[in-house]
Amino acid sequence: MKIRTADGDLIPGHKTILACRSTVLANMVDHEGTINLDISTPVLTSLLQYIYTDRVDPLNAPQPLLKFAVNLDLPGLKVREKWVLIMLTLYANVKLLFGMLHKFKLYTKGFFPY
Repeated sequence: MKIRTADGDLIPGHKTILACRSTVLANMVDHEGTINLDISTPVLTSLLQYIYTDRVDPLNAPQPLLKFAVNLDLPGLKVREKWVLIMLTLYANVKLLFGMLHKFKLYTKGFFPY
């Protein structure tokens, strides 16, 4: 079977494995044995990596993968990508905070009570 991405690429897959991991995917197979997903090829590659191996390499932008994890009912991936999204958000906020502390030199003015 093949999965057609929003980019127009056709990516091969195994119907049985995909169906075992997601009943939503199993129900999306058309009469030609193709699944059409509104997903970019790189995000689909990460999605298939998770489906086949139970792991995903870190992504710069996990939001699209999290969206498809929810839509395709992949609970393990939903948990993992939510955690990554939280960590990226925390990192961005901490980076911003330290940038502001440095810019306004608040760390030298007793900004912190301890």
